[in-house]
Amino acid sequence: MSSKQTASEVIRLEHICRSYPPSTHALQDVTLSLYAGHSVAITGQSGSGKSTLLGILGLLDQPTEGTYLFDGEDVARFSSTKRALLRRKSLGFIFQSFNLIDYLTVCENVMFPLDNSTLTMQEKNNLVDTQLERVGLLHRTMVKTSDLSGGERQRVAIARALACKPRVLLCDEPTGNLDTCNSDHILQLLLSSVTSDSLVIIVTHDSGIAKACDQHIVLRDGCIVGNDITQAVMVKNSEHTRLAAQLLTTGEGHNA
Repeated sequence: MSSKQTASEVIRLEHICRSYPPSTHALQDVTLSLYAGHSVAITGQSGSGKSTLLGILGLLDQPTEGTYLFDGEDVARFSSTKRALLRRKSLGFIFQSFNLIDYLTVCENVMFPLDNSTLTMQEKNNLVDTQLERVGLLHRTMVKTSDLSGGERQRVAIARALACKPRVLLCDEPTGNLDTCNSDHILQLLLSSVTSDSLVIIVTHDSGIAKACDQHIVLRDGCIVGNDITQAVMVKNSEHTRLAAQLLTTGEGHNA
């Protein structure tokens, strides 16, 4: 049985279209399922609809037509308050433009979305320090983000998103401003953040990132032209099969 069949469906899009007047069709008849425990890459040329799809998935935009189900609930039926609550509680974002608050320090930027959490101040501080250490910026804690390089600002945005531990993490070119070493490290950080109840969605032009993810969606002219389980999942499934066979062979898979 495949990983898709055993994982729970978190997001389901059915016949999603997004049009802009007078005649721009950014997305056309997009239908897909996204599952907990998966990393998902979305690729395609510039103008293919990647950012539009990410905006709809993140509840930052609404489709012109079609149905968006989150945990089986039709998002179109949500009030604006419920949409905002779902976005704040369950969704995390790493924007290509960073969306940092320039007059705040690195620490304050990462701390900012935690203001409404039930964590104590000590727990918040520990969480912020942990995430900044993971992205290699613990030594820049008190520096204003306006004084950082593009790559450092990107890593602050990543630390901020990971600190919230979102159920669905949406990333728009998260390694686009990083060198190869930092890019590889951040990719592993994003992939390792996926739990059995969460997923990460990465818009990217990097074929290496797409290969590392469990699911690879390809867009062209607003349409899905590819939606594949990648080698990463096949390797996982192969390993699970091997371990199961080993247990049966040794008798450990049977009751005593």
